Amino acid sequence: MYGCFPNTALLFPQDMDDLRQVTASEYRKKAYVLDKAILADRSAAFRGPYTGPTSRTVAGATALGNVSRWWWEPIRRQVLRFSEVPEEIISRNLEGYGAVDPVEWEGKTAAEIGYTPLKPAGDYKPVVTYISRQKSRRRLTPESHNKLVAALKEKAEKVGFELIVVEAERYTKEEQFAIAGKTTIMLGVHGNGLSHLLWMPATPRSAVIEMFYHGGFARDCEYCAAQLCEIR
Repeated sequence: MYGCFPNTALLFPQDMDDLRQVTASEYRKKAYVLDKAILADRSAAFRGPYTGPTSRTVAGATALGNVSRWWWEPIRRQVLRFSEVPEEIISRNLEGYGAVDPVEWEGKTAAEIGYTPLKPAGDYKPVVTYISRQKSRRRLTPESHNKLVAALKEKAEKVGFELIVVEAERYTKEEQFAIAGKTTIMLGVHGNGLSHLLWMPATPRSAVIEMFYHGGFARDCEYCAAQLCEIR
């Protein structure tokens, strides 16, 4: 919260009691003005129409309707800057097709539609990040995990992409954000670990691959991957 919105103040009931006391002086009544205020009510969120289908109390707050495609970008950039990610990595989503919806091109060239990229294409390797959950309850079999890692390493050498295998519990939040911030393709087992897709640069070649195992589906985690992609 503070990394994203450094000027935010979280006020709890005891804080409101303090404000009531300092503004109710016997000498002179005072007003304490909040420039902007957001009232959060967890119990109301449970009763909303979005929590039931997703099992996520935050779902109602992110049901934004029709908004700009860039609405998330200032938040993504602030979090990555807080995590000391270089600007050239943060701005990868501005390169080439990344600044427009590729459907709008419909086979036309950039000159034909009068499009100029906001940023020239970089010469970095695509980054494939595998989020390993082998130490958690929801995980691949050891054999499947080992085969997957071996196949990814083989492909990385042949195709020429950078491979990162992450056990998130070994990294700080800032390190996890930094890895996601430069990831082109993210894959992992169905679960909260895929929430970091929020910090990926949104480009036409960006992708999230979610793996399942029998009996391992959790409805609330569906929100973390599929619906978070739509939020972005």
